[in-house]
Amino acid sequence: MLDKQQSSTSLRSCVKTFDAEKHQIMNEKLALDMLGALSQETRLRIVRYLVQCGPEGASAGEIGQHVGAAASLASFHLSNLEQAEVVTSERQSRKIIYRANYSNLGGLMAFMLKDCCNGHPDILACCGFANTRT
Repeated sequence: MLDKQQSSTSLRSCVKTFDAEKHQIMNEKLALDMLGALSQETRLRIVRYLVQCGPEGASAGEIGQHVGAAASLASFHLSNLEQAEVVTSERQSRKIIYRANYSNLGGLMAFMLKDCCNGHPDILACCGFANTRT
């Protein structure tokens, strides 16, 4: 698992390198879907945990144990997060490994900061967007 500094740096790196005009990944519907999925307490805890896990990810059982939810409840929430493209999954033998979708999470942060904050330098500086205007 990544430490807090590493996970923060990893997400910040995704946000800095995301170019919404070039990639056309983040759109309003996807942003709304992602925000909706993240607006539930257990799902937010899951995503925060997966961000800390880094590229190794974690199984539903591990995630459930960390966030205090039964594996079946964790699976339910993970399905919702995957449908909203907040997390990805990969079958590895008999397990499904879930990972934070750093590209979309970074894209969501960039979308919120660059498009919704009118280029305010104090807000942009927190994620490495200093001296940029949209």
